[in-house]
Amino acid sequence: MKDYAFPFFAGLGVIFALLPLTWHFRSKNYSVLFLLSWVAIWNCVLFINSLIWFSTTEAKCLVWCDISGKIIQMANFAVPAATLCIARKLESIASTRQVASTDDELRRRALFDLILCVALPLIFGVLTIVYQGHRADIYEGVGCFIPVYFSWPYIAFGLVPCLLVSFVSLGYSALSMRWFLLRRRQFAAVLSSSGSNMNRVRYLRMICFCAVDMVVTIPITVGLMTAALVDSNGKLEPYTSWAAVHYQFGTVLQITASELDMFSVQRSRIDLGRWVAPISAFLFFAILGLTHEARSEYRRLASAAWRWGNKKPKERPAILVQVQRSTLTDSGLSDAEASVEAKSFEMHLK
Repeated sequence: MKDYAFPFFAGLGVIFALLPLTWHFRSKNYSVLFLLSWVAIWNCVLFINSLIWFSTTEAKCLVWCDISGKIIQMANFAVPAATLCIARKLESIASTRQVASTDDELRRRALFDLILCVALPLIFGVLTIVYQGHRADIYEGVGCFIPVYFSWPYIAFGLVPCLLVSFVSLGYSALSMRWFLLRRRQFAAVLSSSGSNMNRVRYLRMICFCAVDMVVTIPITVGLMTAALVDSNGKLEPYTSWAAVHYQFGTVLQITASELDMFSVQRSRIDLGRWVAPISAFLFFAILGLTHEARSEYRRLASAAWRWGNKKPKERPAILVQVQRSTLTDSGLSDAEASVEAKSFEMHLK
């Protein structure tokens, strides 16, 4: 059965993830920027895929299929990686290890976020070729996905990095909450001395944000790994050689909606994996996009858009006055009379 709701909610997920970006960009919250950007890209890719193959399994747009499959895999790593950056910053603030930051310290922190949220996801996406058995699987009504050869490289390069980043982030979040509870009475002074733009409410909101991401990421990753183990009867496929694993790599499997419905477990796994994207966008927007600062930013942008849309054209265009004077002169009027008429026309334009 086709899922008519998913394209709508995935499209909303793109909008909800992009809305808070401007305020966080001006605040230079790079880790939050990376997180929201990845969530927006993730939803956008799934939205496009669901439209392209909404009622077909035709092997078309295969280049886009290759790209989108890699992006989905990268997002699975990048989202918890960005959460790790946020949790690490919160812990450094609460433990008083972060004092008023110098420009060099801010650059180092931005470089760390860039490596963890951009460079490592790119490497993660490239490594998918190691455990990719053939080119693509196309599901009617769903879209295109990278097929996984369930072997030790998939465990090592596809699942363990995501789980490792998630558990490290969970540890930082727990430490952040611990420091907060230990220093809750003087926590306002701790935040003030950190040189950050956080207050107590914003700090707790960010901890909740990290906790929500962990509640979503870790169970789903563990669940998908468990389901794959069940499907393979608890055994990994032998990874004998690159040539054997990638034999007839250009194969594109095409699964219709009726065929997919016959395998309820597979259908549930696919739906779970892709609905995480819009659900994450809605949860993150609820935490980050409804704050006082965000609402003020929305009002500022709406006001700027309104002024731009109602901007009056430039008054008294000089070219019209010159054209009018030339026309009057050509009609037989003297230069003096043409000048008087042109002056009258100019006053009328005002």
